[in-house]
Parts: sequence; structure tokens; C-alpha cells
Amino acid sequence: KAAGAGRPWWEWAATFERSFTWAYDQLGVLPPSIEPRATGHVTQMVEMMERLIENGHAYAAGGDVYFDVQSYPEYGALSGHKLDDVHQGESAAEGKRDPRDFTLWKAVKPGEPSWPTPWGPGRPGWHLECSAMAEFYLGAAFDIHCGGRDLVFPHHENEIAQAKCAGDDFAQYWLHNGWVTMSGEKMSKSLGNVLSVPNVLKKVRPQELRYYLGSAHYRSNLEYSDEALDESAKSYQGLESFVLRTHKRAGGVELGTWTEGFAAALDNDLSVPIALAEIHGKASEGNSALAPGDLDAARVAAGQVRAMLAIRGVDPLDEHWTQSGGDTETAMEALDVLVRADLDRRQQARRAVTMAGNSSRRGAVRKGGTKKGQVAGSGGKHRRGLEGRGATPPAEARTKHPAAKRAARAARADEKQGRGGRPGPGRKVLDGPQTVLGRNPVVECLRAGVPATALWVAVGTESDDRLKESVQLAADAGISILEVPRTDLDRLSANGLHQGIALQVPPYRYAHPDDLLSEGRKHAEPPLLVALDNITDPRNLGAVVRSVAAFGGHGVVIPERRSASVSAVAWRTSAGAAARLPIARATNLTRTLKDWASKGVQVVGLDAEGDTTLDDFDGSGPVVIVVGSEGKGLSRLVRENCDAILSIPMAGPVESLNASVAAGVVLADIARRRRSS
Repeated sequence: KAAGAGRPWWEWAATFERSFTWAYDQLGVLPPSIEPRATGHVTQMVEMMERLIENGHAYAAGGDVYFDVQSYPEYGALSGHKLDDVHQGESAAEGKRDPRDFTLWKAVKPGEPSWPTPWGPGRPGWHLECSAMAEFYLGAAFDIHCGGRDLVFPHHENEIAQAKCAGDDFAQYWLHNGWVTMSGEKMSKSLGNVLSVPNVLKKVRPQELRYYLGSAHYRSNLEYSDEALDESAKSYQGLESFVLRTHKRAGGVELGTWTEGFAAALDNDLSVPIALAEIHGKASEGNSALAPGDLDAARVAAGQVRAMLAIRGVDPLDEHWTQSGGDTETAMEALDVLVRADLDRRQQARRAVTMAGNSSRRGAVRKGGTKKGQVAGSGGKHRRGLEGRGATPPAEARTKHPAAKRAARAARADEKQGRGGRPGPGRKVLDGPQTVLGRNPVVECLRAGVPATALWVAVGTESDDRLKESVQLAADAGISILEVPRTDLDRLSANGLHQGIALQVPPYRYAHPDDLLSEGRKHAEPPLLVALDNITDPRNLGAVVRSVAAFGGHGVVIPERRSASVSAVAWRTSAGAAARLPIARATNLTRTLKDWASKGVQVVGLDAEGDTTLDDFDGSGPVVIVVGSEGKGLSRLVRENCDAILSIPMAGPVESLNASVAAGVVLADIARRRRSS
């Protein structure tokens, strides 16, 4: 990059260091004890490489030095990768003994910076830098190593291998964080979807941006949108307003102590969404005390809110924010005026809604109805209790938002497909956010780790163990939890049976067919896959996925055309199994089956009248089971490319072979045989 810009590499790097430091200062991030540079620790890297070579875990090849992956039997323990599936760098590199070996030191190239070593001039590999500097500053063993979850392999795996083989114990605990995403993609320079801190700070204040970025659980993704940022900023402003108004009216607010609920939430794997709910709850108590003039109670509550916000680095009275904000007294007065004006507008809007509601009720009574019998609604209940937990919900999760209405229409279209309906002429059903309904399906999806974006719970819904577990699982995963009127859920579900709870899941991310075979080869038993041919009912798809997961299958492939997709109905019937099992889409199913057959996979079709019985079927090697649609069976081209057609005799009075039942029968038999062998 520096060469392309015609600038010295050290000056190019310093430019970004200054940008980082500025951004950290703006957001009130405390500086670390030391910010070491790899360029200042080449000596330590050389020493570590010498120890690795002496211990038989590394070797020099020309001017390069490589780590011998096969010399470390525990390689892959952190990521779960097996050595046979590891690929690192160019396999044809000169002098490299094994394509899986990774680089510790790279020989000098024209135009690049270099340092002298016993093996010639060059520069370090990025894995080596971290292990050497961690050992130098933290010792041979230290407590916690953090990093993005995309660094688990190969970076963190290689750090462990280097340090352990050099004689260090290295990190005792690993905390891997999620990403800030845009449109479901990780925010990164390579994708060109990066938002710079200076630009975002044109929209919100630094403390509001910090509050927003820290609102999700550290292991969860935070989906960025301008709407979400704005709502999060307003949420913080409400807390700030309470503290500042109390500070002004009570003559000051001392920093208090956090609540037990707040401490318990953070003790539980840093569960920030639940901790946020505790802060908002305490602020609500304080506002209730402040309204009638109970300044002592308000002062205590404000002190607790300050203490909890201070842990998150956004205490409104912290000198970092008061100094950067200019005249604090003037700012408090201005904020107080704005908040009071906003509250007045909300109160007027509520009165207008109430008057309109009363008018409609009177009209219903005049038409012969009753208030209770003719009019459905929330009865004016405030959304309390669950609101405020979790990350700021995306637009699709807010029932009044146009995006939510589009998602509801898509869900209704999906329900129609599930009942056997078809889209109209020229209409293409697109995959979009889906809504899973019902207490059992929702809790099963959450248990399976479905990447949900919002959980809706109806106001006044009777609580049971499944609902409580759903709320807790969603809170632990950093999923937005909203309490809404039941009528909103009725509209969202097209009056389906939602049982007072619904879960929004993003569009399903399909795997590539090649990934299924690779995934299957990672396991001790041979790959066991299922392909669906013209299965258009999403309930059948969900049931097949559930059976594949239950009986140890490794993946499901569906065609891109004339096939059900992983929709809300499929999520529901799969009981969350779609989150545990990769599902791929094939542009051409026949071509995919041919490709798998060329790689040693037996292609077996299922039919009521096949040429091979279940007793004669082996199934011990790699196999893909192909299931056709009910009534039609396998399509001609797919049938012609099957190595065998397995007969599934039917004893009951049914007209056609049910796809999910047929798949379940064969998978159960294969699982039984593999266990017995």
C-alpha cells in the first residue's frame, strides 16, 4: 500500500495509528498499558523461531521459515479443524514440506521492508508477531485472549501452535466477538462497506455511538443501520436526561453503586442486553420518584444509573463527556427543554389516539356490537417489562415499519405455499426475513442457535416455562426482545397460531454443494447427504432436515428452482435443525449429483417401486439419498443418474410416498447399521 502511494511504509502506518488513537479518544476508550509494534520485536521473533527449530517444530527453506503442522498433534483443538482439512497458503511454495505448513518468516521481496535474521533478510508472518509479543509483555502464560470469531482459524490456531511448541502455556481463556455487520455482511475494508468514525459522529455524539456499539452481547453480531443508531441514541438520551435533570433539581448526584441484577448479568458471560434492561428499569424508578418531587429517592436511583453507565463508559457526568460537551449547565437546560417538548408531543399524540379509539368504539356499539365483542386491541397498555432488552431491533422487527409489513406479506405468501398454494403468474417468491410462530418452535429454534434478529412477546401473555426459556435464551444471545400488543402479532402472523410469541430470523444463508461433501468428510463416518428433487412443500423440507440432523446426516441440497426454500414454515417444522445442519442450493441438481458420483459418492433414489430393497442396501460408504416429490416421484434426469433406486414399501392406505417419511426410514436404517458396525 505504501509503495503504491509513493510513501515510506513507516509513515503510511503512522497515519492509521493516529486515526485509531483519535477515534479511541473520541469514544472515551481508555488507552492500553502498551501498544507494541511488530517492527520493534523482531529480536523476540527470531528467538522464538530458533526455539521452534531446535524443538523440531519448524524448518528453514531458503530464506523462508515454516512451522511443521504435523509435528503438533493438538493442532486444530481450538477451531475443531481436522488436519486433513487444513489448507494454508500456496502448496507449491519452494522448499515447503507440506502444503498445510504455515509461514513464520518470509524472505525479502523487492520494495518491501526487511530485517536481518540467521536465515537471511525478510519480514515476519503475522501469526508469529502475536505470539512473540504476547510472551514478551504478558509472560509464558496469561489469562484472556480476545479477537473476532473470524480469527479462530487459522490465526489463533497458529498462535497456539507456535507458543505451545516454543514451551509457553499461552492463553487460558478465549473470548471471540461478533461483528458489526451491514446487510448481513461483516463490515470490512475488503468488502467496501466500512463506516468511518468521523462520518458516523456527524449523525450522533461520541457517547451515543459508544452506547450503540456496546448494546449487543459481545458474541453477537450488531447489524448497523441509521435507524438502529438513531433509536439507540434516543435510548441513551432518555437515561442521560434523567441523570441531568436529577443532578440539576437535587443539587448534584454522586456516583452510586450498581444493582445486584446488573452485576449478575455481567457476571453471566458479560450479558450486556440484560444489564441494559436493569439500567432502564432503575431509570424508570427514578423518573417515577422525580415526578412528584421525591428528590432523595431520585438522587439514589440516579447515582445507581451513573454507576452502571460508568461501567459501560458513558456516565453523563463523567468529565470526559462534560468537558467535550462545553457548558454543562447550558447543555442540561437545553436538553431538559427538548425532552419536555418531546414528552408533551407524545402526550398529545396519545390523547389523539385515545379519542379516535373511543370514537370507533362508540360507532361499534351503535351498530349493535359491544366494546368487548366487536373491538380488538391492546386496551392502551404501555409496552413495559421486556422492552429495552437486547440490541436495537432492525427495521423488520418493528411492526409499524414498512419493512416489517413487507416481511409480514412475505410470511403470508410463505404460509400460502405451505398450504399448497402457488405464486401468481410472473411472480417470483424471494427469500426474506421469516417469522417463526408458536412457543415450541420458537424455543427449539433458540436452543439450536438460530441467528434470529428479534423476539416478539404479546402484552399480557401468560408465562410458562417455554416462554421464560425463550426470553432468557434471546437475552443471552443479544437478540432484541419487544413486548407488543397481541393485535400486532395477529397482523404479523396473518392471524396464524402464534401463541403470543414470534421469532424473526434473517434470510437463510445457503451453503455451496461442494461444502456439504467437504463437511461430510470431516467426520469419522462417511458422508451421508440428502438431495430433494422438486419438493415444493416447506413442511416436507423442514421435516427432512429434522430427520437428517437426528440420524447423523451431514447436509441437505435443494435445487434453486421448483423447490421449497428455508422459510418460516421450514424453520418451524425443522425444530431449529436448519441452524445445526448446512443446507445447500444447487443451480442444477443433476449436475451436482454427477459431480458427487465422480468423487465416489453413491447416488441412491427413493421410490415406492425401486429395484433394490432396503435389506439389500449397504449404505456403509459415502452416499446421497435422493427424495422425489409426492405423487410425481423422481424427475427423469435425476432418476437416470441414480446408481440405484431403493424401494420403500407402503403398507398404509396412502396415495403417494411422503418425502419426509421415506427419508426418515432410510436414514434411521443407515444410522443403525453404522452404529452396529
